[in-house]
Amino acid sequence: MDNRIVGNNIVKNGNGIKFWYHISKNNISENYIAENAIGILVDDAYDNNIIGNMITKNIDFGIQLKCNQNNNVIYHNSFVDNNADRDGLQVSLPAYMGFGDPIEWLPGRGNVWDNGTSGNYWSDYFIRYPNATQIDGLGIGDTPYYINENNIDRFPLIEPIVISEFSSLTILLVISFFVAIIVIYKQKLDNGRQEERND
Repeated sequence: MDNRIVGNNIVKNGNGIKFWYHISKNNISENYIAENAIGILVDDAYDNNIIGNMITKNIDFGIQLKCNQNNNVIYHNSFVDNNADRDGLQVSLPAYMGFGDPIEWLPGRGNVWDNGTSGNYWSDYFIRYPNATQIDGLGIGDTPYYINENNIDRFPLIEPIVISEFSSLTILLVISFFVAIIVIYKQKLDNGRQEERND
């Protein structure tokens, strides 16, 4: 619980990230999640925040929410070309079994797919909704992105939120490394000049 997975490259795994069995209140943000079988698997887990990630080219699904998952908050993510070889959604919410007689299969439970004003970017948005238009230059589509009756992105984004393959932390570390090399080199150069003067 209360884990933070932030600013990582998560590439070419079975499950890029997996939460299961009542793991809750975790934050997944600013990650580049690509070319996994499933980008993020939430299996019987709830109350997790999945915000501001680039989720792209995962073979099966960008996100799969299974079993008793609900109340996960998912927005400002860019879902790009997941499940590309199939004619289906980029995310999966398998049905779960009710208790009727006969047994009834119910649609995947409810999660939140926007923050009240903006949701996620879906690369297949205009394929699914060719008549959709942008609302008043706000960068929001006028047609909600329907996953199932309990899961609807009400404010889909027109443009992706770009998370580069190298996180800001990685870039900062690289810059710091080169600055340190320059400082060390300058100190050695200054020490060499001082020794020459002393001679």
